[in-house]
Amino acid sequence: MPVSIVIPTYNEGDKIRDKLLNVMKSYPLKYIEIILVDSSADNIVEVAKSLGIPIKIIKERESKVKYSR
Repeated sequence: MPVSIVIPTYNEGDKIRDKLLNVMKSYPLKYIEIILVDSSADNIVEVAKSLGIPIKIIKERESKVKYSR
């Protein structure tokens, strides 16, 4: 059965690689969809893309209230 995993993030470029790799160990790639929700100012999108796994990235505009959480 397919699983969607939503990961809300904010300035976690130094942590996202390990989080994504742990998800990949837990679920076979063909059964998951990873959605990364980000409004960061760091390199999180580049880190996620560098892993070569299919990830949908939703880039939010910066706001005081983080509605992705």
